[in-house]
Amino acid sequence: MTLVLPCYNEARRLRLDACEKFLRANPSARICFVDDGSADETAAMLGAFCARMGGAAKLVALPRNLGKAGAVRAGMLDFLADAGAGAYAGFWDADLATPLEEGPRFADALDGNPGLRCAVGSRQLRAGARITRNPLRKLVAWCVARVIHACLRLPIRDTQCGAKMFRRAEVEKLFGEPFIARWVFDVEIFKRLGVDRHTCADAVAELPLAEWHDVAGSKLKFHHGAKIMLNLARIAWAYRAKKVARRGAGV
Repeated sequence: MTLVLPCYNEARRLRLDACEKFLRANPSARICFVDDGSADETAAMLGAFCARMGGAAKLVALPRNLGKAGAVRAGMLDFLADAGAGAYAGFWDADLATPLEEGPRFADALDGNPGLRCAVGSRQLRAGARITRNPLRKLVAWCVARVIHACLRLPIRDTQCGAKMFRRAEVEKLFGEPFIARWVFDVEIFKRLGVDRHTCADAVAELPLAEWHDVAGSKLKFHHGAKIMLNLARIAWAYRAKKVARRGAGV
């Protein structure tokens, strides 16, 4: 199992102690950090950590900032190039809002059901769960979710949760081509999966998280809402055009 952590100017928020604790408790796990052209000490800190942890941690350093979509894709392509990196690859937010300890549960879900193509986290409130979200960011997320369900007709409860895991066979299909948009690329992943309300339950496991916490310093701000909506429109248009083209070709 490999977890990809995209990092951009995260020097003040990196919880490398938590990463080390997780890796020592899970010897078969691997973390691939992707430094997305950071301008602070992120790359140096990650380089030193990976050197100390040996093969359990790896750093992919991008020469320029590509955005989260590009950084995650770079980590996934690195996973594909390494046959010893495990059967599953996921991506987690670098702030560890979703604890790394959730990772093995995602892998167990895929292990237990060969028909599943991916496992995704869901931040739904339920008894016993410790979920804390910033009210303003929660409002933005709610608005985005309504647009996603109305315009893109995705049957996923929480498309934007930053914890997702895929079988190796799916990674090349989902990450082989660059994403159309730098924002909300998670939506594009689900469009590439091609699931609908009839097939989603058999292909995608939505796992309610036991713990998730907003972490101060997020790159997502309220004024980014307009860019998010524009990116959703681009994704909707592009995949509608692909669908029409496939119908025209008789596929």
